[in-house]
Amino acid sequence: MRITRLAAVTATFATAALGFTAPQAHAGTMLEFRIKNVTTGKCLQWNGYNKPVTQVKCKVTMKQYWGKAGYMIQSMGTGLVGEGCLTAPTKHEGQVYGRVCSNQKRKYIGWSILSTAPNAKGVIGSASPGYLKVPASNKVVVGKRVSGNRDLWKFIN
Repeated sequence: MRITRLAAVTATFATAALGFTAPQAHAGTMLEFRIKNVTTGKCLQWNGYNKPVTQVKCKVTMKQYWGKAGYMIQSMGTGLVGEGCLTAPTKHEGQVYGRVCSNQKRKYIGWSILSTAPNAKGVIGSASPGYLKVPASNKVVVGKRVSGNRDLWKFIN
C-alpha cells in the first residue's frame, strides 16, 4: 500500500508541480541515456558509492550513462547494472549522491521523468526533496526551482 501511495504522489507531483516541457514526438525511449544540463552543457557522472554525483564534460563513458527502472535512476557505471542509484536527501536543498539501490530506507530514490526519448528536454523531480538542478555553485543538488534553465535536462545517447 505504501509503495502504491508513493507512486501516486510521485506521478501527481511530476505532472502537476514540475511543469514538464513536452518532448517532441520520437519513435521510442532510450533504455540507457546520458543526462545533460541545458544551461551548463555538462553531463551527470557517477563517481562511486557514497560519493556526490557531479556534472562534467559529456563523454562516451559508462560513468555517464543512466537508466530508468520504475522510480529509480540507475548508473550504468557501477560494474553491476542496477546496483547504483541517483539518490537525494529526504529534505530540500541537498547534494545528490550515488548509493546502493536496494537500501531505499537510507535515502530517497523516487524520481519522475516525463520522457527519456532521444533529445527530450524536461525537469527531473522527486516528490520529497524537489528538482534536480545545478545552481551557481555548479554542484548537482535537489531542491526548489531556480531561475533560468539550471533545472532543465536533456536526454542524449
